Amino acid sequence: DVQVHGVQALSRKHATHFYSEISRRTDGVHLPLDQFSAISDLVVAVCFREARPSVLENFEKEIQSGGRYNRSLQTAFDKLLGRERKAGAAPGDMNAVLPGRFQVLKVD
Repeated sequence: DVQVHGVQALSRKHATHFYSEISRRTDGVHLPLDQFSAISDLVVAVCFREARPSVLENFEKEIQSGGRYNRSLQTAFDKLLGRERKAGAAPGDMNAVLPGRFQVLKVD
């Protein structure tokens, strides 16, 4: 069997049913991608989930200590690890807004 993890960019409401349904039908996980800068960490997290939950938990700690952890990644890790969704802001956040409202792009 193949699991499909539906990665939904920018939380577009009209597409939510599609990503939820393909994930549900294949025993995958519907994951948000509100900041494209998190794509690498999200793909690695999915791979580590398939290895073992303990490997995924260690990777989450690595992201936190590296300063890359945000609400979008927190939501993805909660879903991948089957945890209850935590209310409020992730470390470093100020006021909660929809995570996909703004995109961060670093320019040299």
